[in-house]
Amino acid sequence: MSKFEETPMYNFLQSDLTALILKREALAEEIARCGQEIGEANQQSSETWHDNAPLDVAQRQFEQLHVRYRDINNVIRQAVVVKPDKDAKKVGVGSEVVFADQDGVERSVKIGSYTPSEESGAISYVAPIAKVLMDAEVDDIVEGTVVGREVEYVIIRITYWA
Repeated sequence: MSKFEETPMYNFLQSDLTALILKREALAEEIARCGQEIGEANQQSSETWHDNAPLDVAQRQFEQLHVRYRDINNVIRQAVVVKPDKDAKKVGVGSEVVFADQDGVERSVKIGSYTPSEESGAISYVAPIAKVLMDAEVDDIVEGTVVGREVEYVIIRITYWA
């Protein structure tokens, strides 16, 4: 990324950002516990370092946890809290959209944060189907590609759940 490009921003509802921060804190605790296991495995073995299987396992787990922590922390640092406009006429973060496909089958999705909490039942606004629906209004016909196939939807209703 050049110095002239903007840093990506990740849109979050406050509740989802709080849930992600709690997840980061839980990971930090797991990393600390794993660090203790590394220390114990290192002290308990009288064998050479390459024969210490518990140490190898703890080190791999520590590295995996650290990568997840770093990734979550990067998202949190670039997070922007958005407040849904309940009077908005367009699909956005915090909206529930009822739409019909080409066969007239109606479906509904909740559009959530970059990383929605599991409790919300929402999909991320960067999910393929959400990208097709974003910024549409009632009665709009939207087209796009979802899971490798072309789709066309008619927007029936937009409400806000967040």
